[in-house]
Amino acid sequence: MATLRTATVVPTMKVIGATLGATFSALMLWALKDGAGLSIGEGTQVAITSLVTFVAGYAIPPAPRDAVALKQTDPHNCGLATSCSPPSVIPKQRIRLALSKRSERTTSH
Repeated sequence: MATLRTATVVPTMKVIGATLGATFSALMLWALKDGAGLSIGEGTQVAITSLVTFVAGYAIPPAPRDAVALKQTDPHNCGLATSCSPPSVIPKQRIRLALSKRSERTTSH
């Protein structure tokens, strides 16, 4: 199985953006609650903060410095695939093999 790691220990731009989004929403909710005197329920505050954090993390593109290093732990070099064949079977051969097995099943019935 392969695992993804960033090339450095520095947080990615997406993580920084999501953190700043959460901080911004917390400060805005505090200002609305204490400064403007609005009554905002705790559940609503959590939902707003979660939404702002998600949107900030999703919308911010990765920076060039956020290179991801793939750490291989499987012998077949499958990456993140859920199932794969040994490296001796190339993708075109896998397709042909799957099609031939499929045709064998349909002709045998």
